[in-house]
Amino acid sequence: MASELGVQTIQHTNGTDAITIDSSGNPKMSGHVVQHVEARRTTGFDLSSGVFSTGSTHVEVTECRITFTPKFSDSKLLITLGAALKFTGANLGTWLGVRRDDVSLFTGSENGSDLTNTEGSTGKDTFLLVYRSDGANNNHHFPAQRSLLYNAINTNAQVFKLMYSRFSNSGSSSLGQWAPTTMSITEIAG
Repeated sequence: MASELGVQTIQHTNGTDAITIDSSGNPKMSGHVVQHVEARRTTGFDLSSGVFSTGSTHVEVTECRITFTPKFSDSKLLITLGAALKFTGANLGTWLGVRRDDVSLFTGSENGSDLTNTEGSTGKDTFLLVYRSDGANNNHHFPAQRSLLYNAINTNAQVFKLMYSRFSNSGSSSLGQWAPTTMSITEIAG
């Protein structure tokens, strides 16, 4: 014979709620991980012409697209990007951006200043910018990782896209050199 215990909250003896269970059966403990999703591209991705930051032109890294449905509207979403970058040419850089439902999450000006952590603001996709400003024309390799925290907003499915462009219109910029390019989303209960 099976037993069943139905509760909406589990409380401490002082009366404060420790765990809440929503109508779908999802347990919620503030500050704890609710779910985690990761997408990765395991092959290189080169940009050597045509796609550069002037004019807000970016290319989607389609293998890193994530459709994510938050369990709770008051959760925080920890978005983390990781990439191994390679530049061939002088004075070259790479912009990596994240868009939620085709709206930039983090933007900045052409030269990387005036960065804004305001969803939907105008400017370049600037979640992560790596720039090399020496005059040498040889190869340079950079590991890059960045994490930022955003509000879940609602419990609807949301599409997150990793966007990529070169910082200048000369030389070559590559993602995924000797390591995968990754984007992950971790939901943290509010």
